Amino acid sequence: MASSPVNDALPVFRKHAAFNANVSSFEELMIKGEAQDTWVGLCEKVGQFLATTRKNFGTEGVEKVFPNVSIGTQSVLGEWIKKVNNSWDDSLKTIIPARRMNDEISERMRARGMEAAKLMENTNFVNLGNLLTKNVQLLSGQPDVQVNFAATELVEGPLGLDTALFLADVLIKYHQLLRLEHNIRYVTSDCAKSFGRAFDEEMNSNEADQKKYWNQTSFLTGWEIIRRATEDQALLERSQHGEVELVDVFEAGLRLVSNRNIDNINFMIVVALAEIF
Repeated sequence: MASSPVNDALPVFRKHAAFNANVSSFEELMIKGEAQDTWVGLCEKVGQFLATTRKNFGTEGVEKVFPNVSIGTQSVLGEWIKKVNNSWDDSLKTIIPARRMNDEISERMRARGMEAAKLMENTNFVNLGNLLTKNVQLLSGQPDVQVNFAATELVEGPLGLDTALFLADVLIKYHQLLRLEHNIRYVTSDCAKSFGRAFDEEMNSNEADQKKYWNQTSFLTGWEIIRRATEDQALLERSQHGEVELVDVFEAGLRLVSNRNIDNINFMIVVALAEIF
């Protein structure tokens, strides 16, 4: 069941467009703790897919693949960062746990917020905009990951936005999985690293560009984690039911936003999960 019109001009999308709503998504597998032996391979395929689209996905290609979908000029994350910066003092009370609040952190986060707002002004790339674990799956007998293009929200934005949204979702799921068996956390960590390594291999960028990419992507991932811990109603409800500790989610985001020395996927995951390992 194809999720969106796919033009033969870009066959890379055709082989990823058989998303089946009747089959478990990656999110459903993670929440239930099922088919763990497939998780790392699935994330690897998502990394390959995203890198392939990143290399081939210009405005002209978008119009061919999604002829009836408009391209937004601001992502949900970009809008939230703009809102945060417009009322920073009030926003700080929302995005930083009270036990972490002090003048040093306040000033550091203010500077990071301004940096993020400037970064989000970069609209040189078209992003899928909603590449989350709920929108990817592996179908039996299919070698490629399938993507729910019907959920696509095409948006202009900086390089690394799609990667940041996907990794933020995986890292948030990590915290939701803490209530399950201990080993599942390490499988989830390996998934994120597998995604990043596959992306790097497919992109085949030089070392300098690769470091720049992960520095920017880790920064955006941190802000997306903080945003979702602040206003994602489904996540807030899970917190109320004891399924996830929002403070731990906040802390992961804050570490990624604060550390501007991250330059590879392995270091990024170590920083994000440092207080739990």
